[in-house]
Order: sequence, then C-alpha cells, then structure tokens
Amino acid sequence: MMAYLQDTAAGKMSQHLEPLQQLVHSDSPAAGLQIYSHAYSSRLIEVLQSDHEKLHQFLGSEAFTALAAAYVIEHPSQVRSLRYFGDQFPEFLGRSDHPKARLIGELCSFERLLMTAYDAPTANQVAHQELAELPPERWPSLVLQAHSSLRLFEDTTGAVPTWQRCNQAANTDGPSPELANRAPENEDALWLVWRDRDRICQFRNLHPAEQIALRSMLVDNNTLAATAELLMETLPAERLATDIKQWLDCWFEDGLVSSLASD
Repeated sequence: MMAYLQDTAAGKMSQHLEPLQQLVHSDSPAAGLQIYSHAYSSRLIEVLQSDHEKLHQFLGSEAFTALAAAYVIEHPSQVRSLRYFGDQFPEFLGRSDHPKARLIGELCSFERLLMTAYDAPTANQVAHQELAELPPERWPSLVLQAHSSLRLFEDTTGAVPTWQRCNQAANTDGPSPELANRAPENEDALWLVWRDRDRICQFRNLHPAEQIALRSMLVDNNTLAATAELLMETLPAERLATDIKQWLDCWFEDGLVSSLASD
C-alpha cells in the first residue's frame, strides 16, 4: 500500500495497483484506492503549507500548491516525522523556474530556520546578574557558550523583510497588499535567530561590528580579549569598551548565553 501511494504521488503507474484491488472489498476498488492516493499527496502539501505560512501568503494558493505538488513528486517522503519532510523544499524552490526563485528559496529557508530554533534542545539561559558579578580581572579571559537555539541567517534577497511584510499583512484588517510584486529590501544582511526565555522565536538584524563580536564569542568561543583585538580593526578605540559591554548586556538579557567561564 505504501509503495502504491508513493508511486501515485510521484505521478507514476504503480505495479501494486492490481494486487491491491484484489484486497479491497468494494464495488469500485480502483476508485477507493484513488481516494487514498489523492489524500496522501494532499496531506503532504498541507504539511508544507502549515510549515510555510508566509511563503504560502507571498506566492498565493495556486502557485504555492503547484510548487508543493512538484516537490512531493520529486522528493517522496523518506522520513517518519512530517516535521522533516520539507527540509529540501528551500533548495527545490531556489532552482525552480519561478521568476523569484532565489527569494522564495531564501524565504522558505528562513521559515525552516525559525522551526529549527524553536525545536532546539532545552538549555540553560544565564542571567545577566552572573555577568555583572564577574570580577573585572577575569573579564579578559571570559568565554561564552551559546544557547542551543542560536542561529545565523544570511539574507541575500530581502527574504526576512518579505517575511515581515507578510506577517504584517496577515495581522492587518482589510485586503493584503500585492506582496509578490513588492521589491525586496535590505539585501545582504545577517540576522540573528534564537528562542527567548518565553520560548518564543526572535530575530534581529546584526550590525557588522556586532557580527564580528558574536561570531568570535558565541560561535568560535574566543575569549573577550581575543574578540577585542579583532574589533580594534573595525571600531574606534574610544568606542570599543562601550560597544562590547552593550552587546554583552544584550546577549545575556536575550538569553543567548547558556554558560560562561573565566580563568
């Protein structure tokens, strides 16, 4: 039965049809099996729509359903959990013949990244008080461990502003704007994505200098002293201490740090 469903979902004639018909006690076994076949494909398309509400809103139902149906054919489900069925959907969209293939591929990637951040393992989120109580002489050797939900998203097409416009339109009474005809904004931006203390996914754009600091401390686990040396090539000396302190305060308040250590 599973082989039959996967064959028909891929648009192929199935060699399993005839033996299955012999097992179905119905006046019209072929029609009965067709119902299951249609339901199987429809359910997978519904899963993609549920996972990608903003992408569906951006494309419109007709275009989204056509692309999702093509994905179901090209990528038959190989996983037990529907949570992972759409993992290859961004790449599929990015090489599709849609006129905004790169944008919809990145929009899909961003939505899946939000899912991944939300599903990240539970981890400690260090309170800001622990940082405040650290003796000054131990600050240069400070090393941070990032929270399990922390992700970085490189947006080259304006996918995140597009997601934001879709979200705004979805929460505004009245007709939605023509989202698909809007020009992308804020291309080539790096976005920080994480799950906050209330288990809500958050994201914000990173200033280039903060990108350096965050990658150094929360991705590469460099010390504060090593990070400051990197930043000296970017920031004026008089701003260095103030900016680093501001970023650290923000990271701890946002729950981005799961542990800190200092020699």
